[in-house]
Amino acid sequence: MSHIKEQPKKANRKVMPKELIHFKTALRTATGVADPQLSAVLSTHTHGLLLGSIIHDAFFYGIHRQGHTFQHLAHAFHGIDGQDTFTLLKLQAEHVRSTPHTELATALFIGMASHIFADATMHPMVWYLSGDYFAPTPKARSLARQRHRALESLMDMLICPEMVGRPLFSIAHLLKRTGEALYQAVPIHQLAMMSKCSANELQAGLKQALTIFATLQKFNSRQWLARPLYATTPFLPRQAREIIALFHAPQLLRQADTLRNAITYQHPVSGLMYTESIETMIDKAVTRTLAVCDTDTPSSSSDWSPLFTEKGPSLETGENASSTQDMRHFATPPFPQLP
Repeated sequence: MSHIKEQPKKANRKVMPKELIHFKTALRTATGVADPQLSAVLSTHTHGLLLGSIIHDAFFYGIHRQGHTFQHLAHAFHGIDGQDTFTLLKLQAEHVRSTPHTELATALFIGMASHIFADATMHPMVWYLSGDYFAPTPKARSLARQRHRALESLMDMLICPEMVGRPLFSIAHLLKRTGEALYQAVPIHQLAMMSKCSANELQAGLKQALTIFATLQKFNSRQWLARPLYATTPFLPRQAREIIALFHAPQLLRQADTLRNAITYQHPVSGLMYTESIETMIDKAVTRTLAVCDTDTPSSSSDWSPLFTEKGPSLETGENASSTQDMRHFATPPFPQLP
């Protein structure tokens, strides 16, 4: 008899994502674009490309009426319960043709696509190593969250050291570059309908979410702060530990050898074994994104929506027909080791 793993209540499904690996994947995608028109758009609107690569995650931070959050949108866009993860791309593809900010909207689209394939490619490894982010008990769930976030922080420092703390890769800087045009270049009205709120509420929530994301990034990249906070982790309550795991603590680099070369892991759903490096995973994500990007540019008369005739993969399992509830295989012992 198959066993259906009970998920925690959605209110407890707290996710606080990282951004630098997504920036690297988006930038590497831009360098591989063959279409000269699209390449020029991405070169001019690099800030839009990078913001597009984190829009999926930004909704995890959004709050609107009476403390209600936009996490349901973020979870849906990640396919946590098996939803179609191409939904946001489809909305954005349609929006490109109606907004006056066509080029910015195009750059956002490419960033969004790179986010999907980066997560779908790398998250199975992250989940396997760090454990069940939605584990049924508070203690197990918190430990998995801490490891998941610490692992992604370590990946940032190991794979994207040139980006850590750099103003060019500051979310606050990117938001300043795009200004209010950002909110005309994303499908605010359609997203509001999905969220059952007004367009004004959706826009305000997205602004707030990106501001919170930017503030967290501002502090978590400061090693003079990250080092002592990490050292105090064993003495702090769970929720504080989960937040500190987002910081680029240099102590994590002591465990970097595990990630430097090829990583052997089991797919958390199928149990199949894989051995590949993080760089190889990024290249795979770029290849999958380019397969979309180089088909047509959304600024042309073509409609990108028909490209997505299939359901998008879960951004957690990487598969079309599975969700986090189907995960069974996790590393023993998990990684990274917590203080």
